[in-house]
Amino acid sequence: MWSPRAAPRPLTSRQPPMLLSAAAAAILTILILAPVSRADYQEFLLNEQIEDKLNLLRPANIFKTQWLLEGRDDDHLARPINSSCASDLSLFIRALGNREPWALKMLDASSKVPSGLLQGHVIDMGMYDECLEVAGRHCMYELNPTMVGHDEHHFPLNPTLSLCLPASCSAQDVYRLLNDTIASERRLRSLGISVASATCTTVESKSSDSELYCLVIVMVIYIGFLVMCTLLDLRERHEAAERADCKAIASKSDAAAPETPTAGLTKTLVRFSFVRNAEAVLSTKVHEGNLPVINGIRVISTAWIVLFHEYFVQLFGVNVNVLDIPKWFSSRRSLYPLVGVFAVDTFLALSGFLMTYTFFKQIEKKKTFNVFLYYLHRFIRLTLPVAALVAITIILLPRITTGARLEWLQDIFVSGCRSKWWSILLYVQNFVEKDNYCLLHLWSLSVDMQLLWVSPVILLPLYRSPKVGMAIALTLFVTSIATSAALVGINKYSAIYLTRELNMPQVLGSFRDVYEMSYTRASPWLLGVLFGYEVTYKKIKPNKIIICCGWILSIAAFIFCILGTASFTYASYQYSPIWEIVFAAAARPAWAFGICWIIYASIHKSAGLLAKFLSWKIFLPLSRISYSIYLVHIIFPMIQIAALRAPRFFNEYSIIHSYISNLGLSIVAAFFFSLTFEVPMLIFEDIIFGSKKPVAATETRKSQ
Repeated sequence: MWSPRAAPRPLTSRQPPMLLSAAAAAILTILILAPVSRADYQEFLLNEQIEDKLNLLRPANIFKTQWLLEGRDDDHLARPINSSCASDLSLFIRALGNREPWALKMLDASSKVPSGLLQGHVIDMGMYDECLEVAGRHCMYELNPTMVGHDEHHFPLNPTLSLCLPASCSAQDVYRLLNDTIASERRLRSLGISVASATCTTVESKSSDSELYCLVIVMVIYIGFLVMCTLLDLRERHEAAERADCKAIASKSDAAAPETPTAGLTKTLVRFSFVRNAEAVLSTKVHEGNLPVINGIRVISTAWIVLFHEYFVQLFGVNVNVLDIPKWFSSRRSLYPLVGVFAVDTFLALSGFLMTYTFFKQIEKKKTFNVFLYYLHRFIRLTLPVAALVAITIILLPRITTGARLEWLQDIFVSGCRSKWWSILLYVQNFVEKDNYCLLHLWSLSVDMQLLWVSPVILLPLYRSPKVGMAIALTLFVTSIATSAALVGINKYSAIYLTRELNMPQVLGSFRDVYEMSYTRASPWLLGVLFGYEVTYKKIKPNKIIICCGWILSIAAFIFCILGTASFTYASYQYSPIWEIVFAAAARPAWAFGICWIIYASIHKSAGLLAKFLSWKIFLPLSRISYSIYLVHIIFPMIQIAALRAPRFFNEYSIIHSYISNLGLSIVAAFFFSLTFEVPMLIFEDIIFGSKKPVAATETRKSQ
């Protein structure tokens, strides 16, 4: 049987006390989930007889429900809770009547009536740590928004509340207990209220399982190998320094002696040295043939994606002023993160451009193309960092943080990773279990890999028969645009994914059907392919008229994307199918054209100060770890949400403050993540392929 950390005094009273009325206030918010419309919501809240209905929801009623319903066979009642939970609830209620400190702590740790109800404050997490101090189980439950007037197509204001219960009670017991309490009261049943879901955390240790041990063993062996290589590198450096200081000159025969196998092996192993690779990552030396302007574009786009995800997590996080969010969407301030969705199109355009640029540079030298090695090269370079991230998410993330929202985090991220990890490593997760997500941001890796799979269909014809290759590329380009337009028009999706109304079915549908699919995101990538072909194969220097027209069109493209996005945020905007279709079809390729033109103009020395800024050497080290930044950055806002002890106020200052700290942490973490997982795979791939490196073997971080 469960027992608190402080044992209760002998119990004498068997009558369930009424002292739990304070905790019953937590249930109040099941009455306030009215429409998202601020006016309707507030009118509903003010007109309801809150105090009268609250009396029906006293915690005493909740905790004695199991006793009162015993023997009843009403169809609307759920099955009884388990006997251990019922027994411990009885112990808890009687201890509360005797004012035992541990019982009062459990009562105090449960949700109360939150302030700010008129602002949409419908989440109260109670006191997580106080509950666990007495070996209680902190449970969060979400209530269905089924009151009259609720519009299910808008942003859900599902109340999410907490109870501190004995550790023997499970989430299923919470679900049954609360629904039985509601079902036992006729006036509550008439409101159509019900508990949608419940999750519970415990004070039990989760560290003693085989998967954690396996991960630790693998990581110790792997990192131990890298440390050994680092020590070997340091020894070699020390010996080289000693030889440089030595005045004696080696004999001619010694200098010409063949290298021993040990020396050759040492030369290979030191390539995995942390020190050596850190120097390479931090170097600002630009190698011949590189395009330094791409470094700035990549770094700025990565930072923009981090900003968008920071806002996204905060929007759907735990906020006390939920009803202020639609106002924020209607303001100009929302443009900063909303336009950030085009950063993905920037990376797709870069991927297509760099792939084509490298392909034509190398095929002119090798004159051969091995499709298998072409695919294997990219798979090797991408997969170890992704696999490491998935393992960290599944095994380590739940163990490095605690909080009231930890179970929510596991349900959304960890459970999906456990069931579909294989689809992530095969880069097909955007086609598999589309309602079950694992690390949402990894969809773009799948898109990029899938586009790589079809690239030989375009690149080889472009090389052997340019007219045929151009026709294929243009056909696919038009098909991608038409597909996006058709899906938006048929399903009446918004062209910008997130809208002021926060219509959740539409948001999720748009993400699944349009946003994460390779065939709808191909147009920016194909533009990158065409620009890469123009730069590396045709090599035609543009005249001043073309340069001038190109800049006018690129600036117009950026303005179209920014102002077009802004038009959807206006409070006066009404859904226009034609405008939605036009913007969905034109915005992504327009943005990609602007990005490709900046690169094209920079190559032809026609980008002026912009090219100098984007080529700034400080961007080069950050560019090298941008792939790792993209992978790991989502971990930090996830941990923040999981570890929250109280709701936050949604405003720009707090989000930007959080963004700056998370971006800084992401850069630091990405640096070590890259040295541990990404760079070793680049070296491993180079050792395997050597001089047989496949055509278009561009660095992973150049295409992500």
